Amino acid sequence: QLYRLFLTAKQWEVPRLAALCERQIKIRLSIDSVLPLLRISAAEPRAESIQDACKQFFLANYQACTNLQECEALDPRLLCELMRLNTAKAASPMATAAPGPPMAPSATSPSSPQVIHSSGSAPQLATSPGARSKAGQSPQACEESSWPATLDHAQALPPSTLAQDLKRLLTEELAPDFEVVVQDEVILVHKFLMVARSKYFETCILTSGMQESQEGRLVIDASWAMTAEEFRALLHFLYAGDEILRILAPHTAMYLVDASSFYG
Repeated sequence: QLYRLFLTAKQWEVPRLAALCERQIKIRLSIDSVLPLLRISAAEPRAESIQDACKQFFLANYQACTNLQECEALDPRLLCELMRLNTAKAASPMATAAPGPPMAPSATSPSSPQVIHSSGSAPQLATSPGARSKAGQSPQACEESSWPATLDHAQALPPSTLAQDLKRLLTEELAPDFEVVVQDEVILVHKFLMVARSKYFETCILTSGMQESQEGRLVIDASWAMTAEEFRALLHFLYAGDEILRILAPHTAMYLVDASSFYG
């Protein structure tokens, strides 16, 4: 499900959601999940980063992964590439002289993050089950503790754009579905946001017997002494939050004081 959500976010161009999904997929990679992910991401251009992470995991746990029966179901070209990469890694001056025993599939839980490195390097397996670092921990345990910080540093998430996106709905009049008439000026708004942000508009729009609900239009009575400018200021607060308070003219600010209690 997480992988499908990642692809959907890529397709619909929601970069922050795609980055969050990608991070979680990498963190949760395990012996049980890496081969299915390798297989389904191989033919998907949008999943290149997931494919690369799976390859790094596979190489870091080469013996354990190749011992799995599912490994035989991989595309022969992909399997040959993995074998070539493993050979190149073993021949590298940075490779350890004596690789350790394969990691049993059961020894890695779905949430084990220690084998994915955003830097592109893969951790080495311990040379023996009892191998310990100077601090009394296994090298693998050390990788576990340092992995989240490495990931956060290497893969910054795109900033949230929710507030700006909601503001754009108003300023660019994107797909409005309700009208408010103030001083004969028609102002276009969105039902879902007006309902969520104002009890008054919730009643007007959701109560089926009301004229406003049936016509999709609310006419502000002239006796309310409300100007179009003042109503737009209210809308900017409903859509963009406190941002509007920094640029209000004094007389408009006084209107919002009264409007806040009336519109809820």
